[in-house]
Amino acid sequence: MLRNKEAFIQAVQEHMNIDPAALLVLMETPLLNNTEILSWLVNLRYCPPTETMNVTDAAILATFCSMSAEDWYKLSLLMAEHVNTEKLIYKMVLSEELQSLVGVMAEGAEVATQMMNKILPTVRQLESYLLSIKDLNLESSSDVTHMTRGMKSSISTKATFVTLSRALCSNGIIALFGISKMPELSESGPTFPNNQKREEMIERFKIPRDASPFCMNMYLDMVNTTGGAIAWAFLKPMLMGQILFTPDTPATRAIMEKANATLHDLANLKKSSEDWIESSSYIIKSAELLSTTLPMLQNSLSNSFVKNFIEMQTDINVDSILVMLSSFSNITEMLNKNKKILDQISTLSDLMIKLSSCIKFDRYRGYDSADELNTMAQELAKNRELYASVIFKTEDSSRKREARSSPSSSSTQLPPKVSYTIRMHMDNVMRTDRARNPYFVRDNHISASFTMRYNRGFIYLQENIDRAIIETQTGQKVTEPAVQLQPFPYPCYLRDEYLEAISFVFPLLLMIPWVLFVADFVKKLVHERELRLHEYMKMMGVNPLSHFFAWFLECAAFLVVTIIILTLVLKFGNILPKSDGFLTFLYLCNFGLSIISFCYLISSFFDKTYIAGLSGSLIYILSFFPFIIVMSLEANLNISQKSILSLFSPTCFSYASQYISRYEAQGEGIQWSNSYSSPMAGDTATFGWLNWLLLIDSLLYFLIGAYIRVVFPGKYGIPAPWYFPFKLSFWADLCSGFQTNNKAGKGLLFSNIMQKNQPVFADGKGKGKSSLSYQAGEDFSELPVGVALHGLTKLYGDQAAIQNLNVNFHEGHVTSLLGHNGAGKTTTMSLLTGLYPPTSGSIEVYGRDMQTNIEKVRRELGVCMQYDVLFNHMTAKEHLLLYGQIKAPHWSQKELREQVRTILEETDMYTHRHKRVDALSGGMRRKLSISIAFIGGSRLVVLDEPTTGVDPCSRRSIWDIVIQHKKNHINLTDFYTTVLN
Repeated sequence: MLRNKEAFIQAVQEHMNIDPAALLVLMETPLLNNTEILSWLVNLRYCPPTETMNVTDAAILATFCSMSAEDWYKLSLLMAEHVNTEKLIYKMVLSEELQSLVGVMAEGAEVATQMMNKILPTVRQLESYLLSIKDLNLESSSDVTHMTRGMKSSISTKATFVTLSRALCSNGIIALFGISKMPELSESGPTFPNNQKREEMIERFKIPRDASPFCMNMYLDMVNTTGGAIAWAFLKPMLMGQILFTPDTPATRAIMEKANATLHDLANLKKSSEDWIESSSYIIKSAELLSTTLPMLQNSLSNSFVKNFIEMQTDINVDSILVMLSSFSNITEMLNKNKKILDQISTLSDLMIKLSSCIKFDRYRGYDSADELNTMAQELAKNRELYASVIFKTEDSSRKREARSSPSSSSTQLPPKVSYTIRMHMDNVMRTDRARNPYFVRDNHISASFTMRYNRGFIYLQENIDRAIIETQTGQKVTEPAVQLQPFPYPCYLRDEYLEAISFVFPLLLMIPWVLFVADFVKKLVHERELRLHEYMKMMGVNPLSHFFAWFLECAAFLVVTIIILTLVLKFGNILPKSDGFLTFLYLCNFGLSIISFCYLISSFFDKTYIAGLSGSLIYILSFFPFIIVMSLEANLNISQKSILSLFSPTCFSYASQYISRYEAQGEGIQWSNSYSSPMAGDTATFGWLNWLLLIDSLLYFLIGAYIRVVFPGKYGIPAPWYFPFKLSFWADLCSGFQTNNKAGKGLLFSNIMQKNQPVFADGKGKGKSSLSYQAGEDFSELPVGVALHGLTKLYGDQAAIQNLNVNFHEGHVTSLLGHNGAGKTTTMSLLTGLYPPTSGSIEVYGRDMQTNIEKVRRELGVCMQYDVLFNHMTAKEHLLLYGQIKAPHWSQKELREQVRTILEETDMYTHRHKRVDALSGGMRRKLSISIAFIGGSRLVVLDEPTTGVDPCSRRSIWDIVIQHKKNHINLTDFYTTVLN
C-alpha cells in the first residue's frame, strides 16, 4: 500500500520512537477487509489488548496504546505522505471477488510479458533470416516464382543429378526450390520409361531398392549422366556406407557413438525441418491474428488509466510492453509481406527432409577381431557399401571378451594413449607406399586430386573419433578448435603454368610431329624402288653407298632446319628456358639421326610407296607405347630393362624428354653438369645414357636395314647369301684393300666347255621343251667372248620363263633377241643386268661371275630398260651429265660436256636438251634412255625394245647409232618382230 516501503520505515524511525520489531510486524501485516478495519478501530479504545486477540494483533495494539497523541499525529502525517492512495481506494472500494479476478488477470499479464521477452530474440532472429533470404532477390527469376507456387512442371524428374549439380555450382539455390515442387514419381522415372532398363541400372550399380522415390530417381539420373557412374562410386559410401570398427568393447562403442554426433545433428536438422513444416502454417495464422489484435492492445495500453492501473497492480512496465508490441507489429507486417519467402523456407525444409532420407544415420558396426572386420569389409566393398574401417590398438582379445561379459568392468576406461587405424578406399586417401614424390619439384603440393585427398571423408572421420576420445577422457565436449587443412608454408618460386600443363604430355608432343618426316622419308626410298630407279642407277654403276648418302643428306637437311627452328622455339619461347640450348640441339639432332635410320629400316620391308608410308607412320607410333610401360613401372625397372625398352627409338626419345621436363620443373633445366645424373633418388637411368642409346639404336637400324636390303632385295635385285658378312670377299670389296681371285675355275676356257647343251632339270622336268643354245653359223673364234650364259634358267613358280640357256655374246657385235611375247626376251635381259636373280645357271661378263662381282660388272654396263626410268624434275642434259660423271669419273668437265653434246646431236635431241623430262614426248624419252645407255663408254650395252614408241625416221637413226657404237662394245638388243620383218 506504500509508495516506498524503505523510505517510510526510515521516516518513522527518524520522527518517532517506535519499536523497530513492532514496526516491521506492522509493515508485514496484510491489509484487512473493510469489516476487519472497523473492528481494529473499535478495539483501539481497549488498552491494554484483550486476551482474545492473537499475538500479532496484540503486539500491534500494544504499540499503538503506548503512543501519545503527538505520536499519533506524526504517524498519521507520515502515512498520509507515503501511502498509495490509488491502491488504498482500490482495496477499500472493490469487493474481494473483483480483487481476486483482477489479480489473476495481472498474473496472466505478467506471464505473457515474460513469454514475450523470451520470444522476442527468436522472432528477431527469424526477421534477420527473412531479410537475408530477401537479399537473394529470388523473385527476379520467373522460374523461382513458378517453382515456389508449384506452377512449373516442365522438368520431368525432380531428383536429377544434373539439376542438383547446377543448383550447387551456377544457379545457387534456384533449382533446389524447383526440385522439391516437382510431382513425385513412385515407380520409374522419366529417364527410364522401360522398367526392364530401370531394373538393369539398379542391378548394375547396386542401387538400394528400399530407397525413397526421391532418392531412387536421383540415383538413377546420376548414373545415367556423363561421369555419373564415377560420382556414384564416390557418393554411395558417403551417403550409406558402413563404418566398421574392432574390437567391440564398451570403450570403443562409447567412442563410436560419440563420433556419430554429426550424423545425429543431421538427423536433428531433419526433425527441425519437419517441425518447421508443421508450425509454418501456425506462424502464418498467428501473424494474421496478431495483425488485428495488436492494434487494439496497443490502443488499450496507451490509455493512462489502464497504464496506471496495470503498473499499480503489477510490476510490469507498460512502456516496455508498448515497445515490444511495436516490434511484434513490425514483424507481423513483415511476415505478411514475405509469405513467399516463408514458402521458400518451407520448400528448402521439404528438400532437406527428402535429402536426409538418402542418408544412413546409424552406420557403425563393431566386430570382435580384425579378421572378421576384414572379411565383412571385403564383402561390403564389392557393392561400394563400405565407408571406412577403424581398428583400435588396445588390449588383447581375452580382455576384450571379459569387457564384453562385464559391462561394469574397468574396460570402459580408455588408456592414456589411444592408437587406431583408419582404412579407406585408395581413391579417397593419400598413398602410403612412399613418403615423398619420386623427384623434387618446386611446388607447394596443393592438389585436390592428389595431395588433398584426405578431404574426401578421411578428415571428417578422424576428427569425429578424436573429439570422441577427448570427450571420453576429459568428460567435456570439445567444440574448439575447428579442424582445418592447409599446406606447409613454402617460399616464393616462379611457377611455369604452361610447363605444368604439358609436363605429362611433353614427350608425346615432341614425338608426334616427326611422324610426318617418317612417312615422307620412307616414301622417297620406296618410291625409287617401286619405279626401279634405285636398281637402274645401280645398273649404271652408281655405288649403293652413294645413293644412300644422297638420300641421307637430303633428309638430314630437312631435319637440321626443323631442329634449329624447334630449338629456338623451345629455348626462347619459354618452354625450356632453363635448359642448355646447345645440348637440346644436339639431343634433337641425335633423334633426327635415329629417325633417318628408322626410315631406312622400315623401307627395307616394302615395295609399294603408299603402303610403306602408312605402315612406317603406324610402326613409329606403336614404338612409342613401350614408353607408357616404362613410366608405369619406372620404379620397378632396372637399367637393363629400361635399356631394352629403349631400343625403340621413339620410346628412348620420349623417356629422355621426360628427364628434360623434370629438370625444367625443378627450375634447373638439363645441363651438361646434370646430364649423367637423375633427378630421382635411386634411379640408374640418365639423360646422357639415353642419348647414347639413341646412337646405338641408329646404328642397329642402319645395320639391320642394310642386311635386309642385301639378303632380301625384294622384287628387283640379286640377293646375297645370309652369311655374306662372314665372307672374306665382302670385307675385301668393302675396304678395297685387296681383291680375291673370283676368276678361278672360270673364264674363257670354262665358257667354251659350257658350249655344249647340258640338261638343267635333273628330274626330267621340262623335258620336251626346246632349249636355246649357241650354234655356230659364223666363226667368232677370233673374237673375244664378252658375255657367256651357262645353263641359265628362270622359273616363276612352276612356269619356266628361261630354260637351260647357253649362249655367248662376242665383243664388236650387235646381238638381237627375237621371239613372241612371253618368249623370255625381257627376262633374259633383266638377268643380264642383275635386275632379277637366276634360278640356276650363271652369267659371266668378261670372265667375271655376275652374282659374285655384280658391282664390277655394272661399271661396264649400259642399260636401256623396256620402260623409261627417268627423273621427272631433271632435264635431258642433266641426265646425261649425271650418268656421264658416274660412268666415266676420269673425264674432265670439257670432255664430259663434249660427249654429252655429241650424243645429243646423234639422237637429234640437242634442241630439247633444256627441257624437263615430264615435258618430253614418249619418243624423246626413249631417245634419252638410249643416250644414257651409250654414254660413258660402256663395254656392254643392253637395249630392251629401244625403238618402242619412236617414229620410223627416229627408229632408223637409232639403228645407225647402235651400229656406230658396236666397235669395242657388245650390243644386245630386243626388237619386236614386226620391225625385223
